[in-house]
Amino acid sequence: MSEFFGILTTAGAAVCAQSIETGLDANITTFSIGDGNGSIPQPNAAQTELVNPVFTGPLNSLMRDRLNPAILIAEAVLPAASGPFWIREMGIKTADGVLVAVCSLPPQYKVATEQGASGTMVIRMNVIFTEGANVTLLVDDSAVLATRNYVDQSVEDGMAAHLAEDDPHPQYAKKDAISDALELHEQEADGKYLQIGKNFAEIYAAGANARTAAKANLEIPKDITDGIKKHTTEADPHEQYLETDKLLSEIAAKGKTAQRNARSGIGVTDDMFYGRFIKRTIFTASGTWMMDVNTRVVRVQAQAAGGGGGIAPAVESTSYASLATGGVGGEYAEQWQVRNNDGSPFSVIVGAGGEADSQGGVTRAPFLRQIAGGPPGKSVSFPISGAPRKPALPWPSTGYATEDDYLSCPGGLPDDIIFFSKTITAGGKGGDSMLGAGGALGSTSSAMNGIQGGGGAGAVNLSTASAANGGRGGDGVVIIDEYT
Repeated sequence: MSEFFGILTTAGAAVCAQSIETGLDANITTFSIGDGNGSIPQPNAAQTELVNPVFTGPLNSLMRDRLNPAILIAEAVLPAASGPFWIREMGIKTADGVLVAVCSLPPQYKVATEQGASGTMVIRMNVIFTEGANVTLLVDDSAVLATRNYVDQSVEDGMAAHLAEDDPHPQYAKKDAISDALELHEQEADGKYLQIGKNFAEIYAAGANARTAAKANLEIPKDITDGIKKHTTEADPHEQYLETDKLLSEIAAKGKTAQRNARSGIGVTDDMFYGRFIKRTIFTASGTWMMDVNTRVVRVQAQAAGGGGGIAPAVESTSYASLATGGVGGEYAEQWQVRNNDGSPFSVIVGAGGEADSQGGVTRAPFLRQIAGGPPGKSVSFPISGAPRKPALPWPSTGYATEDDYLSCPGGLPDDIIFFSKTITAGGKGGDSMLGAGGALGSTSSAMNGIQGGGGAGAVNLSTASAANGGRGGDGVVIIDEYT
């Protein structure tokens, strides 16, 4: 048998049998809590009292289990002010003090308020009580508390009963009654009034006499109605408007001036609009350009030459090294031009890439200003033994380079920063252009040259008596596209 259980007492069984025989209520009203004199008692049917009662009070609720009506659930609430004492046994009694049922409980300590930590405690006791017996709870309203479970269950039961009623709110009209009344009203109104959504179709359906009477009531003269009828039957009553199904062919028929005006009217200007592509001419060296006879719009792209990579000067001894930054990519310019062909030739000048330590050549193209070639790279010498030193070029705010820093000086503006260490294999990379790439780090001399306006790579000189040249800057290029 389980250590914790409850039973009907012999007196409780008699109360149950009397209730079934006489039909009178077994009035169970109170509960008792005991501490079992320090140990967990074993419930005995012959008991008439707990082993050691420590608290008695009115039952909070007494109800049959919904799923098993033979089980009686007695709920006891210990107020916060009660205690201190141990809880090891519980019993329920009738109004005249008969112990009906008794149970043993797992030990629990009920703290009193004066001990600094207290609270209300709820204990429920389930007892198998014959289903036919009549059980009532005599309630003292001033002593009974409503537990959360009781309130939730009461609300749930009340709402279920409320929703099950056919007409729980007789003070309100039912939706079906309102819907029927509105439908009847709409049917009556439809036969009496004109509906806005039908656009006077009711008058038209009523026949010619109704239509004539309506026009007379609106004071619409006959010549106006005849004019409207004639206007709506013409093939093109509005010559000032474009017809949707003609797909703007009316503008095309009026010629190029009308077409240009139409494009301008919708914000499509000539520099945004071009027609069929005719040809592309690429100049990698200076020359002369002649416009095609059908050309109307020209796009010109000009890339100036790149600067040469910096020269790494000769060094004093094997304890020194020198290096240089890469050259800068040349300037780039672009222009769209609308122009009528007058048969005139245009001169094109393509700048040559800068040699080592030299600026790239200027480039000039039709419809564009002269654009400058990129400047050359810079050089610096420094010891390769002992602590690294600050070179002559501008230095970052973070301080000097460390021995593990790797060279990083791509072609760019004249204030490029150089980082260096004891192990150096290349100068700075050449700066890229809009149309080409700068020279690569180290490798062969040809790889150090720039392409299409890119700067040449900078040189490095490791303990030699002669200067080392940087890569050559890429030559400029001019690209001319022609459109109708």
